[in-house]
Amino acid sequence: MAGKTISDWGKSMKETGLNVLKQTADRFHTIKQEDVERLKKSGLPQYDWFVLPYRDFSQKNNNLTSWMNKYTQKGEGFCIRAIPTEEGIKKGLTRKPKFGYLSFQYCINFLNEKTRDTGKEDWNIIMSNWEEDNYGGVIISGDRFVIGEISSNLEKLTSMEQTPLAGFIFDRGGLGYITDKTKWMDNSQEKAKSVLWKTFFNNIKQGDDNFNPSLLKGYFEFVYTKTDKIRFLDFKENEQYIKI
Repeated sequence: MAGKTISDWGKSMKETGLNVLKQTADRFHTIKQEDVERLKKSGLPQYDWFVLPYRDFSQKNNNLTSWMNKYTQKGEGFCIRAIPTEEGIKKGLTRKPKFGYLSFQYCINFLNEKTRDTGKEDWNIIMSNWEEDNYGGVIISGDRFVIGEISSNLEKLTSMEQTPLAGFIFDRGGLGYITDKTKWMDNSQEKAKSVLWKTFFNNIKQGDDNFNPSLLKGYFEFVYTKTDKIRFLDFKENEQYIKI
């Protein structure tokens, strides 16, 4: 196939008549809270999620402060997202995330700043614990193809600001063992390639059949932390992803 990235491959395959998805996830609207609930039920390795209405984000909320204290004591940080409610979506509001070693007061200041022109009823808050990561990747698992990409920064990868360090396309319609049906991006970096394949093979692939494996289908985002852990951050089941 021509080109060095999954996007190049997608263009080449589309030109030959194959309907391969090459858009990134942020072009397909989903309800983030539903995505989180789907991810929680999936059994995939992930961070610990805490979801609450913005009006309940307070130091007087003992469940919230206890949850934050648990991870602060472990030396971990947090990712906090202000997610518009249905009413907020109607007003054109969009999600606003922040991650790092955040204090409770920093979270309050961040939310106040990002939502100052709207009411608290327009927002829900989704939090998770957080660790620094070495890699971030995307896997799109469809009926015919599985597409995977990985780079050093998930946000830059999904916005196409960064060229992948490694990438593959797995064609389920091919013959042979799973590796026989997988084509890798030119010059894939070995460490990144290993992390991406392990993430797919140990999590998206289901069961022991390596010739015609059962797969979880959908759009997935993950990170590989500095403590050598895979953590999935997103799981969408849009038809646009699954039909590839």
